[in-house]
Amino acid sequence: MESANLSVLWRVEQANGRTASARLAPSGDKAKLIWYSGGDVVGSEEFGDIASAMNRAEELRVLVKITGF
Repeated sequence: MESANLSVLWRVEQANGRTASARLAPSGDKAKLIWYSGGDVVGSEEFGDIASAMNRAEELRVLVKITGF
């Protein structure tokens, strides 16, 4: 999947400037979710549909907010 097709779904920044984010790379009806901490890829998952990827992204956002990444 081309990086030009990545859409930022969310980005969180701590007071010290450290960031975490999730990006979506759609491919037809499927999607790949990629998440980052400090600009480095931490993980990725592929989904059969975009809605499932977006739901997982929201789960990760809540986790990041709770744990402080």
